[in-house]
Amino acid sequence: ELIKIYHTYCRYKKFKSVMPLFKEDFEELEILGYYNNNKVVAFSMITKYPSSMNVYADQFAWDYKDPSLRLGINSLKSECAYYKSLGYKYYYLGQTNKYKEQIDGFEILGPV
Repeated sequence: ELIKIYHTYCRYKKFKSVMPLFKEDFEELEILGYYNNNKVVAFSMITKYPSSMNVYADQFAWDYKDPSLRLGINSLKSECAYYKSLGYKYYYLGQTNKYKEQIDGFEILGPV
């Protein structure tokens, strides 16, 4: 079901090229599912780095069947709060996007 959601998401976004999802991704990464009416409609794939107490948002996808859910931004807000409650220091969101600036504590990393 998650692969179908991913394909729907990629088509909706009209991505010209996408990274495939592999079976190992679902076994090795943390998967958070989002449900609406008892049906999975979205998921996040998270890499955890316990040695530095950081997490990275590898992939998020949702089916866009109910845009009023605003799952893109609401999942990020929930995940930031969740990992903070577990003691993680940073939740890396990947590429910067305007909507991500709505997250409390959002910052853009500078050069190395």
